[in-house]
Amino acid sequence: MSKFRKTALWIGIVIVVLIVLPFAFMILVFERWPTHDQALLKAINVESRILMAKKFTTTNTYSEDANYVFESGEINVPRRQWPHAIASLSPRFVSVYPGHSVDITTEIFFDGGWGYHIQPGDKKPPEPSGRFEYLGEDVYWWHPY
Repeated sequence: MSKFRKTALWIGIVIVVLIVLPFAFMILVFERWPTHDQALLKAINVESRILMAKKFTTTNTYSEDANYVFESGEINVPRRQWPHAIASLSPRFVSVYPGHSVDITTEIFFDGGWGYHIQPGDKKPPEPSGRFEYLGEDVYWWHPY
């Protein structure tokens, strides 16, 4: 094997060890897996419906203790207002789209991360279909592409 090929081989090995493996490890460590406990999913569904029906006092100034409303109508629910079953998922964020759906973000990533999407059963499944997995009780799991 020529000296050039040996050098190129070592450079390739270094790239894999320093870049690819830590990135793969990070994805495995930080990814949250969904619960399949139907009793917990039912409780999350009930609590989400209560949040969707709730009349929030909102503000346009972000604060950890206030219900911040985004331009899209999405309401960020502060940690102290999370219902018990939803809080048990240890989410990063809970967002309510009044009368439509609730998103529970468990981990943030480049294109949205991982989490739960809850919407009443009379609505069509969320899009894009390849990103959402139905868990039961009108609860979907979403993940990066």
